[in-house]
Amino acid sequence: MGRGLILGWSTRIRIIKGIAQGIIYLHEQCGAPIVHGDIKSNNILLDSNLNPKITDFATARVITPGAEVERTDTLRGTIGYFTLEYLTERIYSIKSDVYSFGVVLIEIIAGKRRVLFPREGHSTYIHEYARELWTEGRSIELIDPRLPSEAHINEILRCIQIGLLFVEKNRYD
Repeated sequence: MGRGLILGWSTRIRIIKGIAQGIIYLHEQCGAPIVHGDIKSNNILLDSNLNPKITDFATARVITPGAEVERTDTLRGTIGYFTLEYLTERIYSIKSDVYSFGVVLIEIIAGKRRVLFPREGHSTYIHEYARELWTEGRSIELIDPRLPSEAHINEILRCIQIGLLFVEKNRYD
């Protein structure tokens, strides 16, 4: 999102859907599946009509057809958008991009980046905070206060739920 530009919900959901379509294209429609490997807000550019474009394919990898997961020796991408298995076991799959997309989806709803605030000596990631709020029944507190959300509250809460499903620690979940 552009600095100083406050986007309404209809624009935000259009951006979310556009990013999802781009990821589907990479995973399912361009021959062999491609894992972008660094889906994050900084790698989503908006054109003059606020249509999202996924950029920076420096970490992209082609998945062997038929393979569910692949391994790597090198950790590439941005911490905070990694799946736990990629961080600890160097395993990646198309689910790695789905996880990252979940973080981006939550960022778009909250109007905040992945790191929220220091807590107990470490940074708290926005998706961890979103999970805490969801568990406590306070997800409405995650929504960007600059976003007039009354008319779309159910859709926004559903998107938070979907984003949280994408950021499950276990990729099978």
